[in-house]
Amino acid sequence: MSWHPCYFSWLLRYREPGLEALAQRAEQKQDAEALVFVAVRDWDASEGARLAQEAVRLDPNLVWVYGIVYICPTKPSERDQRIQKLEQWDPQNALPCFIIAECLDIDEVVREKIPKRVEDETPAWRTALAAAFQSPKLDGYQGRLKELDRRVLVRYGIENPYHALVCENPWCSLPSYTAWDSSRYANFLLESGDMLEARGDRKGAALIRIWPCFFELSHDGSFLLLLTSSRHRPGEANQSQG
Repeated sequence: MSWHPCYFSWLLRYREPGLEALAQRAEQKQDAEALVFVAVRDWDASEGARLAQEAVRLDPNLVWVYGIVYICPTKPSERDQRIQKLEQWDPQNALPCFIIAECLDIDEVVREKIPKRVEDETPAWRTALAAAFQSPKLDGYQGRLKELDRRVLVRYGIENPYHALVCENPWCSLPSYTAWDSSRYANFLLESGDMLEARGDRKGAALIRIWPCFFELSHDGSFLLLLTSSRHRPGEANQSQG
């Protein structure tokens, strides 16, 4: 089961009257930031996606909310359009790639056709993971959301602690399948490198082995994709090529 990528949905499974009232006020006042505040907390994924879309219409600079709200249940055409906008706005970020992979993962679960091996995944899934691993950063926009939350909380005098609830763990700001997908794909790349080396292609094996990554939290709260692994370091790869 997928859970909301940023907030503890088990505490927000019912719609708080105060939150619903805030959504109405935000729409009446056309307050884009308040719409984002509600969108990321709405238990109804479809409604959250709608509010996020309206917020971005009012203020295109808030397009980063598409990286936080759960958009997989929306129509494929709408979902793809939002992911494309996020990619255009932040082209170096791996986040849109992981969102694509998560939506494909969920579709497999719904259809009860879950691949046991990475090789059996769809080309779209493998393309998304390959692009993610080649991206220079992974930012879940947690810093942006915190700043927006503070402004909205003050602006509307919100004191309900449930409305201010946020997961402080940076992993909470990422799609729920990110760690699992990354682990599977990293192992796939390492195994591919082993196969190439067994065939005598040491250069190809060295290049593949520097792809697997781990995530490091940077000073501004975003994630960096570091091209390294526990088994093979870039320096070792360079030595192998020599």
